[in-house]
Amino acid sequence: MKTKSPASANIIKFNALLRELFPYNHAEAKEGLLSGYQVTSTLDLTPAQLSEVITGLENEKAKRRTEPDRETRQLRSKCLSLMTDIGINTADWARVNAFCEKPQVLNGRRLYDLNKVELEAFRKKLFAIKKEYARRTQDEKFWAANN
Repeated sequence: MKTKSPASANIIKFNALLRELFPYNHAEAKEGLLSGYQVTSTLDLTPAQLSEVITGLENEKAKRRTEPDRETRQLRSKCLSLMTDIGINTADWARVNAFCEKPQVLNGRRLYDLNKVELEAFRKKLFAIKKEYARRTQDEKFWAANN
């Protein structure tokens, strides 16, 4: 029976953390992390580098589990309210995440990944989308009534 080396156990742990933190774009996240070390594979990392990356991913995981402050929660709530106004079912997080991860919306990021500044910018973007949605709906009603 083969036993796993410490390096392969750490690579498994690295990949598990990566898939947990970045379920929809883990390949891009992995590429980004490894490019910081000028390597293309986890096998090319030294044990110290691999340990450093794992520690960083574990810190990110812990950071995501902490309760956000009141202002961040309020901004998220405003964003969710605007999404509801444009027809996104915000009770279904899969739909919310699918909408946010579109390249033209948040480019692969999720709502809970955003800080206050990014949430405010996203809220402004949602206002613009809502305005365009309302304009198109009004145009459709006009042309439906006048044709």
